[in-house]
Amino acid sequence: MEKLLAIITGGSIGCLSRYYISNWVLQWMGPTFPFGTLTVNLLGCFIIGLIAGLPEGSNSLSPTIRLFAMTGLLGGLTTFSTYEYESFLLAREGLLWETFINIGGSVILGFIAVWVGYMAARFTISTVKGI
Repeated sequence: MEKLLAIITGGSIGCLSRYYISNWVLQWMGPTFPFGTLTVNLLGCFIIGLIAGLPEGSNSLSPTIRLFAMTGLLGGLTTFSTYEYESFLLAREGLLWETFINIGGSVILGFIAVWVGYMAARFTISTVKGI
């Protein structure tokens, strides 16, 4: 039951965060490109990289906290289906350059964000331990 509550709680926070972050970015950048979705996807990729870079064990996040963060929070925050739909809408409108920027931005920059988050976590851990 504890695991389910962790996922449900994280998912709720992630969904609300996606809504508010996406809307804030939309207001800031304008509606011509789905920057809100791109932003939350990159943020989610970075955070999952940070979490994945932390060692599993007693001095790190518990399995329940990992479920809360990775499955719940980031599952609610990231919006892959929305990203695909928005890419489809761009393509349907004949905005092929924007379509490829959105797809490439999410995939390539998302991969880089995971890597940067992972490396940041590993660097921080090695710095703290003095390794």
